Amino acid sequence: MADEKTWWEKLLDALARNVALFLVVVGTGLVLVGANGGFKEWLNIKELYFRVLLATIGVSVGTFGMRLLWTGQGGVDTSAIAKECELKISSPRHGSVVGEKIELEGEFRKKPPRKAVLCVIERTPSGRYWFKEQPVRFAEKENEWSATVYIGGQSERRTLYIAILGDSGEILKDYFQDVRKKFGKDLGVRDLTPDTAFCDAIDVEYTASDARSA
Repeated sequence: MADEKTWWEKLLDALARNVALFLVVVGTGLVLVGANGGFKEWLNIKELYFRVLLATIGVSVGTFGMRLLWTGQGGVDTSAIAKECELKISSPRHGSVVGEKIELEGEFRKKPPRKAVLCVIERTPSGRYWFKEQPVRFAEKENEWSATVYIGGQSERRTLYIAILGDSGEILKDYFQDVRKKFGKDLGVRDLTPDTAFCDAIDVEYTASDARSA
């Protein structure tokens, strides 16, 4: 749609209203500058001391911002939508062995409204959450949904959620996904915003490709 805002425009709008989100963005930016030693286009920090200092400050600022963000309220009642729509995961089954590519399938009682943002989220044993960028598809006549998602890393148990995101959750997802695309750093989230509502979840046993071929 022509009038749909980009993640950057949504982020700027949210920053104008939300100091907590501003702190998260600034903190993450400082961490990236410290980790990368700046940016080739306009900044180059060679001294290790200053890089560590910037990263440390970034973690502190970002953590404080996240704590404020988690206590905020979104514009969408995601918990009510999750209860009303009843999205369930039917495949793969709980405890299934999976590879990098997973075809998630499920049913729903009512399709979520357009204002509700659906997302598949992965949780690793480390306790971090990873937003999946692949879209959730709906077959309305059959009351079924599906999503093709990819996971990686070492062989271990993972938890997959189908979730509804509010305003803060959506912006957090878009921001961290954009960081991954631009900087090649796959960031996990320690905690999710309070306007993230889990509809259903399954545990799967992920086996990496090198382990299967051994």
